[in-house]
Amino acid sequence: ADEAAAWAARPKGLDGRVADVWVYRDERGTEAFRVVRFESDKGKTYRPFHVAPDEGGWKAGDPKGAGPFPLYRLDRLAANRSATVYVTEGEKCADLVARLGAEATTSAHGASAASRTDWRPLAGRAVVVLPDAGAAGDVYRRDVLARLAALTPRPTVRVVALPGLNDGEDVEQWLDALPDCCDALAAL
Repeated sequence: ADEAAAWAARPKGLDGRVADVWVYRDERGTEAFRVVRFESDKGKTYRPFHVAPDEGGWKAGDPKGAGPFPLYRLDRLAANRSATVYVTEGEKCADLVARLGAEATTSAHGASAASRTDWRPLAGRAVVVLPDAGAAGDVYRRDVLARLAALTPRPTVRVVALPGLNDGEDVEQWLDALPDCCDALAAL
């Protein structure tokens, strides 16, 4: 159903198959929008989609009047307010960390758009930022830290530069290289 909806609403000229779908929800679990990753021989493309009942169903793009956007997996974070929250760069990485049993999130619309997300649900929480390796990861880390520093009460924040990563690599490559990734993440 997700793939059919994305295909039906996709903008003209967007080729490829639906590779992933990530649903952003509010604290109550109501869907706000979703991000769909399309893959083709030209590479990967990400597009937001939302339901617009007054416009005939699924539409490509952000909902009208959208923003700030909810954190990814916000409904799960809200249900477990005492857990440490891991902030990754991207939904795929957040899902990988969550599969280890940790609470994980990311901002909407990629590494250069942290300012478009509502970070207030992390106020007063324990937060671990897991930036990607390299310059882009540094920019995202600084942006996220600035957003977290502005919260009241301030969260307790740690930044963990994952060891052994090459430029552009992220938590996915780090986890792939570890025999016991759960213990390694907890140790960091």
